Amino acid sequence: MDEYILDACALIAYYTNEKGADVVQDIISKAYSFLHDIVNSHVRIIETIERQAFIEAGRLKANFAFY
Repeated sequence: MDEYILDACALIAYYTNEKGADVVQDIISKAYSFLHDIVNSHVRIIETIERQAFIEAGRLKANFAFY
């Protein structure tokens, strides 16, 4: 997935329909689609985690990273 940082100028261009607004619109649309997919999936958000589970998750990520 591509990563973008939208600064204030990009957002102002988007909201005032200035040059580049279409590019910002495309980025926002892709992000919205991604978030929509996550919200409608079976992903659970866990706000607290036990220490041992946190350590195990870190170990798994270190050993089986996908990037």
